[in-house]
Amino acid sequence: MEFILGCNYWASNAGADMWRDFDIKCIDKDLKILSENGIKYMRVFPNWRDFQPVEPILGEFGVLNGYTIKEQPIPDNPYYLDLEMLDKFSEFLDVCKKYGIRLIVGLITGYMSGRLFVPTALYSENVITSPVAQYFEQLFIKGFVEHFRDRDEIYAWDLGAECNSMAKVNTRWETANWTATIANAIKAADSSRPVLSGMHQLFVDEEKWLISDQGLYTDMLTTHPYPFWCRHADIDETMSFRTTIHATAQNRLYADIGGKPCLTEEIGTMGPSICSEETAADFLRLNMLSLWANGSRGVMWWCAHDQTKLETNPYSYYMAERELGMLDINHEPKPMLKQMKAFSEWVGKLDFELPAAQTDAVCLMTRDQNQWGMAFMSYILAKKSGLNCSFAYGDNELPDSKLYIMPSIEGIRVMTKNRYEELKKKVFDGADLYISSGNAVICEFEGLTGLKVIDSYKCSESLTADINGE
Repeated sequence: MEFILGCNYWASNAGADMWRDFDIKCIDKDLKILSENGIKYMRVFPNWRDFQPVEPILGEFGVLNGYTIKEQPIPDNPYYLDLEMLDKFSEFLDVCKKYGIRLIVGLITGYMSGRLFVPTALYSENVITSPVAQYFEQLFIKGFVEHFRDRDEIYAWDLGAECNSMAKVNTRWETANWTATIANAIKAADSSRPVLSGMHQLFVDEEKWLISDQGLYTDMLTTHPYPFWCRHADIDETMSFRTTIHATAQNRLYADIGGKPCLTEEIGTMGPSICSEETAADFLRLNMLSLWANGSRGVMWWCAHDQTKLETNPYSYYMAERELGMLDINHEPKPMLKQMKAFSEWVGKLDFELPAAQTDAVCLMTRDQNQWGMAFMSYILAKKSGLNCSFAYGDNELPDSKLYIMPSIEGIRVMTKNRYEELKKKVFDGADLYISSGNAVICEFEGLTGLKVIDSYKCSESLTADINGE
């Protein structure tokens, strides 16, 4: 299977306003240079605000009398889509075809670069939980996907651009319901293409947006592993082992817990105030190699172009988005793009596909712990010990392994009784089990470990360990 290499794209002249300030000559120039430098895939975004500019019709005392677009008495299509925007997207697809670039299309692009881009009619709605918002989201998907589903330039649909940043939610059930609604709407309109998650910062069970729910309804999971934005990943320098293994560890966690393949859909170092462009290029090269070797479906940089000259929101107030491109403002390739081109040429010459990586151990995530932190640190320690570990959740069926790692278990729940009995049987049948505990209660501890607890307490003392003279 092809290893996807590419970038996330907004037109260099306009950023997130590319559909309002549509310049097909600029887009042609952008894509020509990108394709010449090895970019074969792009992730693109039909801005929700622009493609479905639905407005409320308000009567006396602000009473809602219905919805429209562009002050039309009756919308000219049942999906409330701007037909001019569809024509622009069609022109854009023609340029992609010209340069042989395939697209992942982020459908519900209601959030981008720190700003919401939702239709006017939904300003007062929670666009994840509101039935009104979900109604229009499904109309958008049906109208847009059916309109473009015959275009070969489209490789896949994704739910949208980090939609878990569009609104706050109260429960996991709200996010699972939204995911099911959007994913099923896409598959109903086009069952021929994979549906990608498009989310960032998913969790095993300690937050509202869960890896398992995304895996249930989509065909491919996605990570956006920026060290700058992720807990525990920004502690060491950019080219340290901890920082550069971050994406690989997160991909492995998502794929194992979600049961679906995983793509690094966005990655980057957040610009020259964090590290030099040469360091960023080295970071990208090492991540491409590591992700390729460890089973990821590909790597996509954020983003195609620097945006330092843009004066529209969010670029006017959000400094973090201005210097993240693979091309500078003069369309000159930066070191990151040169590295991707070199890697693309190298991997394209290989006459074999890597076999699936062997697994030496299963790392069990359990309840009431910092699951991402434990998964990340365990993956690092395992790799440094010469072990390749996969992940499982302690409440789910346990995969067979000769070695199980249960790191830093916490609290009084840990795992369900039936899974605990299953784990004990595997141990008694010969598997090895490593446990580290942060004040967890473990039933039948002595029978499992052969150790008897005399006493325990929370201490504030420090101690020094001497290991091989260090």
